[in-house]
Parts: sequence; C-alpha cells; structure tokens
Amino acid sequence: MDFKTKEIGPEQHVQIQLKNLFKESALNQKELAAMSGLSESVISRWLTGHRKINLENVEKIAAAMNARIVVIPEKRDENTDA
Repeated sequence: MDFKTKEIGPEQHVQIQLKNLFKESALNQKELAAMSGLSESVISRWLTGHRKINLENVEKIAAAMNARIVVIPEKRDENTDA
C-alpha cells in the first residue's frame, strides 16, 4: 500500500499538543472552561475538532493548564508546492 503523509500546519500542531496536554491533565471540560475564561461549548467544539483554535484562545488554554507554547519554525522542502 502507498500511504501519503499529510503535512500539518503550525496551528494544527499546537492544537494537537494542547489536546494531548488536556488528555493528560486531571481537568474536565467544565474546569478547563472556567480556568481559561472560555465557554464549555468552545472547549467542546475545539476538542472534537469542530472549531479551530485561535492564538488568543491558545494562550488562555495554555495558561489554564500551566503550559508553555513553543513553535519551532522549519524550513520548507523546496520540492513541495506549499
């Protein structure tokens, strides 16, 4: 079988990392919402993939989970069309 690798952008990478941190935490959605100042519905839609997370909310969620966001730029492959 020939599988193609799907390249993800930095926003998606940050979103995945935050989801993993949330899964590892002892918090539930209601607690994360209260600690971040976001609504439970925003947290739920973000966790289920029905909503993309913006930078402002990334900062709020990261602060609520006592996490630091680090994005490391990578040079694009010259052979890609991205």
